[in-house]
Amino acid sequence: MVTRTNSSLLLLIALALIGAGLWMRFGGESEVASTELQAHRSGARKDEPATGPRPQLTLASETINLGTVSQCDGAKVVDVVLTNGGTVPVIVTGWISSCGCISVLEEPGFSIEAGAIHKLPLQVDAWGIGGKSHRIDFRLEGNALGARLRVDYTIDSPIRSRPSVATRPDLGGKLAVEFERSAADGAHIDEPFTVLGVIPPVATIYTVAEGEEPIAAGWAGIVIDFAQIDDLARLPDAENDPSFDWKVSEKGRKWRSCELRIRTDSLACNEIRLRVRNN
Repeated sequence: MVTRTNSSLLLLIALALIGAGLWMRFGGESEVASTELQAHRSGARKDEPATGPRPQLTLASETINLGTVSQCDGAKVVDVVLTNGGTVPVIVTGWISSCGCISVLEEPGFSIEAGAIHKLPLQVDAWGIGGKSHRIDFRLEGNALGARLRVDYTIDSPIRSRPSVATRPDLGGKLAVEFERSAADGAHIDEPFTVLGVIPPVATIYTVAEGEEPIAAGWAGIVIDFAQIDDLARLPDAENDPSFDWKVSEKGRKWRSCELRIRTDSLACNEIRLRVRNN
Protein backbone atom coordinates (compact mmCIF):
# COMPACT_ATOMS: atom_id res chain seq x y z
CA MET A 1 0.00 0.00 0.00
CA VAL A 2 2.83 2.35 0.89
CA THR A 3 4.62 1.42 -2.31
CA ARG A 4 1.50 2.16 -4.43
CA THR A 5 1.03 5.54 -2.69
CA ASN A 6 4.64 6.52 -3.30
CA SER A 7 4.31 5.56 -6.96
CA SER A 8 1.22 7.71 -7.34
CA LEU A 9 2.93 10.64 -5.67
CA LEU A 10 5.95 10.34 -7.93
CA LEU A 11 3.66 10.24 -10.98
CA LEU A 12 1.91 13.47 -9.91
CA ILE A 13 5.23 15.22 -9.36
CA ALA A 14 6.46 14.13 -12.80
CA LEU A 15 3.29 15.42 -14.47
CA ALA A 16 3.65 18.73 -12.68
CA LEU A 17 7.26 19.11 -13.86
CA ILE A 18 6.31 18.25 -17.45
CA GLY A 19 3.48 20.81 -17.36
CA ALA A 20 5.84 23.51 -16.09
CA GLY A 21 8.30 22.71 -18.86
CA LEU A 22 5.60 22.91 -21.53
CA TRP A 23 4.47 26.30 -20.18
CA MET A 24 8.05 27.60 -20.29
CA ARG A 25 8.45 26.35 -23.84
CA PHE A 26 5.16 27.48 -25.34
CA GLY A 27 3.33 29.79 -22.97
CA GLY A 28 6.43 31.75 -21.98
CA GLU A 29 7.66 32.12 -25.54
CA SER A 30 4.18 33.18 -26.64
CA GLU A 31 4.20 36.01 -24.14
CA VAL A 32 7.64 37.10 -25.31
CA ALA A 33 6.55 36.87 -28.95
CA SER A 34 3.39 38.84 -28.17
CA THR A 35 5.43 41.55 -26.46
CA GLU A 36 7.79 41.79 -29.44
CA LEU A 37 4.82 41.92 -31.84
CA GLN A 38 3.24 44.81 -29.95
CA ALA A 39 6.58 46.62 -29.93
CA HIS A 40 6.87 46.13 -33.71
CA ARG A 41 3.35 47.42 -34.28
CA SER A 42 3.97 50.49 -32.18
CA GLY A 43 7.16 51.21 -34.10
CA ALA A 44 9.51 50.49 -31.18
CA ARG A 45 12.26 48.14 -32.30
CA LYS A 46 14.75 46.68 -29.87
CA ASP A 47 18.23 48.14 -30.19
CA GLU A 48 17.06 50.39 -33.09
CA PRO A 49 18.37 53.96 -33.06
CA ALA A 50 15.94 56.87 -33.24
CA THR A 51 15.10 57.98 -36.78
CA GLY A 52 16.29 61.37 -38.02
CA PRO A 53 14.28 64.21 -39.60
CA ARG A 54 12.01 63.08 -42.42
CA PRO A 55 12.14 64.80 -45.83
CA GLN A 56 9.30 67.24 -46.52
CA LEU A 57 8.76 68.04 -50.20
CA THR A 58 5.75 70.22 -50.97
CA LEU A 59 4.28 72.04 -53.98
CA ALA A 60 3.40 75.71 -54.20
CA SER A 61 0.11 74.46 -55.65
CA GLU A 62 -1.06 70.84 -55.79
CA THR A 63 -3.28 71.56 -58.82
CA ILE A 64 -2.62 73.60 -61.93
CA ASN A 65 -5.14 74.41 -64.66
CA LEU A 66 -3.64 75.11 -68.08
CA GLY A 67 -6.90 76.14 -69.73
CA THR A 68 -7.03 75.19 -73.42
CA VAL A 69 -4.24 73.19 -75.05
CA SER A 70 -4.12 72.76 -78.83
CA GLN A 71 -1.87 71.10 -81.37
CA CYS A 72 -2.18 74.30 -83.34
CA ASP A 73 -0.38 76.18 -80.56
CA GLY A 74 2.16 73.53 -79.56
CA ALA A 75 3.03 72.10 -76.18
CA LYS A 76 2.48 74.18 -73.06
CA VAL A 77 5.39 74.59 -70.64
CA VAL A 78 4.80 75.63 -67.03
CA ASP A 79 7.15 75.85 -64.05
CA VAL A 80 6.27 73.68 -61.07
CA VAL A 81 7.69 75.02 -57.78
CA LEU A 82 8.97 72.34 -55.39
CA THR A 83 9.74 73.41 -51.82
CA ASN A 84 11.83 71.57 -49.26
CA GLY A 85 10.05 72.42 -46.03
CA GLY A 86 12.22 70.13 -43.92
CA THR A 87 15.52 70.54 -42.11
CA VAL A 88 17.55 68.16 -44.28
CA PRO A 89 18.30 68.15 -48.04
CA VAL A 90 16.08 66.02 -50.29
CA ILE A 91 17.00 64.29 -53.54
CA VAL A 92 14.28 64.02 -56.18
CA THR A 93 15.15 60.70 -57.81
CA GLY A 94 12.37 60.67 -60.40
CA TRP A 95 8.68 61.04 -61.18
CA ILE A 96 5.79 58.96 -62.43
CA SER A 97 3.17 60.48 -64.71
CA SER A 98 -0.29 59.09 -65.44
CA CYS A 99 0.12 60.15 -69.10
CA GLY A 100 3.03 60.16 -71.50
CA CYS A 101 1.77 63.55 -72.70
CA ILE A 102 3.35 65.13 -69.59
CA SER A 103 7.13 65.47 -69.61
CA VAL A 104 9.57 66.97 -67.10
CA LEU A 105 12.26 68.94 -68.93
CA GLU A 106 15.03 68.14 -66.46
CA GLU A 107 17.05 65.06 -65.54
CA PRO A 108 16.15 63.39 -62.20
CA GLY A 109 18.56 63.10 -59.29
CA PHE A 110 18.77 66.77 -58.30
CA SER A 111 18.97 67.92 -54.68
CA ILE A 112 16.98 70.64 -52.90
CA GLU A 113 18.53 72.12 -49.79
CA ALA A 114 16.51 72.57 -46.60
CA GLY A 115 14.20 75.58 -46.89
CA ALA A 116 15.00 76.06 -50.60
CA ILE A 117 12.76 75.94 -53.69
CA HIS A 118 13.34 74.40 -57.11
CA LYS A 119 11.53 75.38 -60.32
CA LEU A 120 10.89 72.38 -62.52
CA PRO A 121 9.72 72.92 -66.14
CA LEU A 122 6.75 70.74 -67.04
CA GLN A 123 5.70 70.20 -70.67
CA VAL A 124 2.19 69.14 -71.68
CA ASP A 125 1.40 67.98 -75.23
CA ALA A 126 -2.11 67.97 -76.69
CA TRP A 127 -3.12 64.32 -76.97
CA GLY A 128 -6.70 63.40 -77.77
CA ILE A 129 -9.78 65.59 -77.33
CA GLY A 130 -11.83 67.13 -74.53
CA GLY A 131 -11.13 67.62 -70.83
CA LYS A 132 -8.08 66.00 -69.25
CA SER A 133 -6.88 65.51 -65.68
CA HIS A 134 -3.54 63.83 -65.09
CA ARG A 135 -1.30 63.20 -62.11
CA ILE A 136 2.44 63.28 -61.61
CA ASP A 137 4.11 61.83 -58.50
CA PHE A 138 7.56 63.03 -57.48
CA ARG A 139 9.69 60.33 -55.84
CA LEU A 140 12.46 60.72 -53.28
CA GLU A 141 15.26 58.42 -52.16
CA GLY A 142 14.00 54.97 -51.24
CA ASN A 143 11.11 55.43 -53.73
CA ALA A 144 9.24 57.49 -51.14
CA LEU A 145 6.42 59.73 -52.35
CA GLY A 146 7.58 63.32 -52.12
CA ALA A 147 4.68 65.28 -53.61
CA ARG A 148 1.73 64.79 -55.97
CA LEU A 149 0.59 67.24 -58.64
CA ARG A 150 -2.66 67.27 -60.63
CA VAL A 151 -2.71 68.90 -64.06
CA ASP A 152 -6.07 69.89 -65.57
CA TYR A 153 -6.72 71.22 -69.07
CA THR A 154 -9.01 71.00 -72.10
CA ILE A 155 -7.86 70.04 -75.60
CA ASP A 156 -9.34 71.87 -78.58
CA SER A 157 -7.41 71.28 -81.81
CA PRO A 158 -9.08 72.42 -85.06
CA ILE A 159 -6.71 70.02 -86.80
CA ARG A 160 -5.43 67.03 -84.84
CA SER A 161 -2.97 64.29 -85.66
CA ARG A 162 -3.55 60.57 -85.68
CA PRO A 163 -1.71 59.26 -83.73
CA SER A 164 -1.42 62.14 -81.24
CA VAL A 165 2.30 61.45 -80.82
CA ALA A 166 4.55 59.85 -83.42
CA THR A 167 6.73 57.16 -81.80
CA ARG A 168 9.59 55.53 -83.65
CA PRO A 169 8.47 52.11 -84.92
CA ASP A 170 10.36 49.01 -83.85
CA LEU A 171 10.62 47.84 -87.45
CA GLY A 172 11.49 50.19 -90.28
CA GLY A 173 12.35 53.82 -90.01
CA LYS A 174 9.23 55.48 -91.39
CA LEU A 175 5.83 56.29 -89.93
CA ALA A 176 2.66 57.63 -91.58
CA VAL A 177 0.67 60.27 -89.67
CA GLU A 178 -2.80 61.51 -90.64
CA PHE A 179 -4.30 64.93 -89.88
CA GLU A 180 -8.02 65.49 -89.44
CA ARG A 181 -10.04 68.69 -89.45
CA SER A 182 -12.21 68.36 -86.38
CA ALA A 183 -14.56 70.17 -84.00
CA ALA A 184 -13.89 70.66 -80.29
CA ASP A 185 -15.80 67.46 -79.48
CA GLY A 186 -13.76 65.49 -82.01
CA ALA A 187 -16.43 65.38 -84.72
CA HIS A 188 -15.05 65.37 -88.26
CA ILE A 189 -15.41 68.51 -90.39
CA ASP A 190 -15.53 68.07 -94.18
CA GLU A 191 -13.38 71.11 -94.86
CA PRO A 192 -10.52 70.54 -97.32
CA PHE A 193 -7.01 71.62 -96.37
CA THR A 194 -3.53 70.94 -97.65
CA VAL A 195 -0.19 70.34 -95.94
CA LEU A 196 2.29 72.85 -97.38
CA GLY A 197 5.50 71.73 -95.67
CA VAL A 198 7.22 70.24 -92.62
CA ILE A 199 9.82 71.99 -90.43
CA PRO A 200 12.41 70.60 -90.03
CA PRO A 201 12.22 68.83 -93.41
CA VAL A 202 12.21 65.25 -92.13
CA ALA A 203 8.95 64.06 -93.70
CA THR A 204 7.27 63.79 -97.08
CA ILE A 205 3.74 64.99 -97.74
CA TYR A 206 1.32 62.20 -98.54
CA THR A 207 -0.02 62.42 -102.08
CA VAL A 208 -2.35 60.28 -104.13
CA ALA A 209 -0.99 58.52 -107.19
CA GLU A 210 -2.65 59.03 -110.54
CA GLY A 211 -5.71 56.85 -110.87
CA GLU A 212 -6.27 56.48 -107.10
CA GLU A 213 -9.19 57.94 -105.21
CA PRO A 214 -8.55 61.48 -103.96
CA ILE A 215 -8.01 62.16 -100.26
CA ALA A 216 -11.33 62.79 -98.52
CA ALA A 217 -12.16 66.35 -97.53
CA GLY A 218 -10.83 67.26 -94.10
CA TRP A 219 -7.89 64.82 -94.23
CA ALA A 220 -4.17 65.07 -95.03
CA GLY A 221 -1.04 63.15 -94.12
CA ILE A 222 2.76 62.93 -93.99
CA VAL A 223 5.36 60.15 -93.78
CA ILE A 224 8.10 60.78 -91.19
CA ASP A 225 11.61 59.52 -91.91
CA PHE A 226 13.35 58.86 -88.56
CA ALA A 227 16.72 58.40 -90.28
CA GLN A 228 16.54 62.04 -91.37
CA ILE A 229 15.87 63.10 -87.78
CA ASP A 230 18.92 61.08 -86.68
CA ASP A 231 21.04 62.88 -89.28
CA LEU A 232 19.72 66.23 -88.11
CA ALA A 233 20.48 65.38 -84.46
CA ARG A 234 24.11 64.62 -85.33
CA LEU A 235 24.77 68.11 -86.68
CA PRO A 236 27.13 70.24 -84.50
CA ASP A 237 24.53 72.91 -83.73
CA ALA A 238 21.66 70.47 -83.09
CA GLU A 239 22.13 70.78 -79.33
CA ASN A 240 20.91 74.38 -79.52
CA ASP A 241 17.89 73.53 -81.68
CA PRO A 242 14.76 74.24 -79.56
CA SER A 243 12.77 71.59 -81.41
CA PHE A 244 14.87 68.84 -79.79
CA ASP A 245 14.66 67.42 -76.28
CA TRP A 246 17.80 65.55 -75.23
CA LYS A 247 18.65 62.66 -72.92
CA VAL A 248 22.17 62.82 -71.54
CA SER A 249 23.82 59.75 -69.97
CA GLU A 250 27.25 58.23 -69.52
CA LYS A 251 26.95 56.86 -73.05
CA GLY A 252 26.54 60.35 -74.45
CA ARG A 253 23.71 62.47 -75.80
CA LYS A 254 20.64 61.08 -77.56
CA TRP A 255 17.61 62.90 -78.88
CA ARG A 256 14.56 61.97 -76.83
CA SER A 257 11.89 63.87 -78.76
CA CYS A 258 11.56 66.38 -81.55
CA GLU A 259 8.70 68.77 -82.31
CA LEU A 260 7.67 69.05 -85.95
CA ARG A 261 5.81 72.05 -87.34
CA ILE A 262 3.43 71.09 -90.14
CA ARG A 263 2.34 74.14 -92.16
CA THR A 264 -1.13 74.08 -93.74
CA ASP A 265 -3.39 76.36 -95.79
CA SER A 266 -6.20 76.08 -93.24
CA LEU A 267 -7.45 79.32 -91.71
CA ALA A 268 -8.50 77.38 -88.61
CA CYS A 269 -4.98 76.07 -88.00
CA ASN A 270 -2.11 77.22 -90.21
CA GLU A 271 0.49 75.22 -88.28
CA ILE A 272 0.20 71.89 -86.45
CA ARG A 273 2.71 70.90 -83.78
CA LEU A 274 3.53 67.20 -83.62
CA ARG A 275 5.73 65.54 -80.99
CA VAL A 276 7.99 62.81 -82.41
CA ARG A 277 9.57 60.42 -79.91
CA ASN A 278 12.66 58.30 -80.16
CA ASN A 279 12.92 54.87 -78.53
